[in-house]
Amino acid sequence: MARQLLTHRAGAEATLQVGQLCRSVRSVAAEYGVGWDTLMSAGVRHGTPLFEGPRRVGHVRALGVDEHSYLAATVHLCASC
Repeated sequence: MARQLLTHRAGAEATLQVGQLCRSVRSVAAEYGVGWDTLMSAGVRHGTPLFEGPRRVGHVRALGVDEHSYLAATVHLCASC
């Protein structure tokens, strides 16, 4: 199979299609005429700076935990519980 690649602009747009528009990697890869692994490589290249950027989220003033979801995911170790 021939090696495939995306231009910088196409990789950034494809990453946007998957990340923000919730399209599947397979469908976007088919649209761009590349393989799944090629599109995933572009996603890592263009998406990693978005996740690692210190300005990605604002200042956190409070953090809440949904106790119902937390307890549902917790394993009960007590035999009498």
